[in-house]
Order: sequence, then C-alpha cells, then structure tokens
Amino acid sequence: MLDPPLWLTFFGPPAFVDRQGMATPLGLRYRKGVALLAWLSTRAGRAQHRRAVAALLWPDTDEPAARANLRVVLNDLTKRLAALGLNACLDI
Repeated sequence: MLDPPLWLTFFGPPAFVDRQGMATPLGLRYRKGVALLAWLSTRAGRAQHRRAVAALLWPDTDEPAARANLRVVLNDLTKRLAALGLNACLDI
C-alpha cells in the first residue's frame, strides 16, 4: 500500500509517486480514465458537472452515450484507486 501520493506522473506509464519516490503504475483499463484523472487533478477541490466532463472526453458522441461512457470510466478509476489503497473522492 502507498503512503498518500505527492504527485501523479504521466510521463511513461501513468503512475502515483509516493514520498520515497517510488512509482506505482495506475493500471487503468481505459485511456480516457488516464485523461480524466489528469484533467481532474488540475481542478482539485472543485466539483465538475458530469455533462461537461462527458462532452469534453467524448465530443462527437450524443449525451446519453457519453454519460454512459463516463460512468464506465469512473467505475474503473474508482476501483483501481481503491485497490491501491487510495480512497478517492471524485466529485463529478
């Protein structure tokens, strides 16, 4: 289990880097999950609207399908963070 991460790295395989400088790969199933985590990390502490996030990640997809895609990606992201011992609050 990691100590609380100090940073995320997206150079090479996306990973959390702990206080000792050890990188733990995220291991997300979807590239959009990596994009979502990177985007949300720049907006820490601010709630994001699902409609806006879905439109950002799937701009050429109708809203119901984009929101369904977002649910799948969020589910994967939440499970992976929990598996790493990180309780994420994804406020979207």
